[in-house]
Amino acid sequence: MQHTATRLAATFAVAAAFAVTGCSAHSASPTSAPATVAAPTTTTKAAMSPSASVSHATTLSKTEAAAAYLRIVAPVNAALSRMATQLASLPDSATGADAAKITDPVADAIDQADEQLLRVNWPTDIVPDVKALVGAAAIVASDLRAVDGQNILSISQWETQIAADTGKLNGAVAILRSDLGLPPATTPTA
Repeated sequence: MQHTATRLAATFAVAAAFAVTGCSAHSASPTSAPATVAAPTTTTKAAMSPSASVSHATTLSKTEAAAAYLRIVAPVNAALSRMATQLASLPDSATGADAAKITDPVADAIDQADEQLLRVNWPTDIVPDVKALVGAAAIVASDLRAVDGQNILSISQWETQIAADTGKLNGAVAILRSDLGLPPATTPTA
């Protein structure tokens, strides 16, 4: 069924808030050498769950961890920026399938960031908060992929769900940013 571009754009403004505000680089962010990460492994969606293990072989300093975090989430921020631009140009006749062509790359970028976040050798005290962020991000990625199946009767419930899930993700991002010594988001979160 058809959706208005205005309604979709407003909905995705909520979904986009987490990466634009919570994961964005800041001028005072640490700059250091590339972070040490565990050897790449094959990661499945099941491995991205909050119970997935995080390697602790060579633990990063907080400064290195902050730089690694900002590097990892940069592609998500770029994907969200593209999404915002593309959603603004959707015609009033846009469908869930039309929106999915725009949101699926963001969900893919979130999944890739989640995989990378799980491979970093974070300081031990940060690991639970990294896992919480990955779990919350995986749910938002799933929500974004679900737009394809929405219609005029279900979109309102979907909007409510993604707003709630994005709020949880914003909270997880705020905690991790604090753990890493990064400044809080400068834009209000959902």
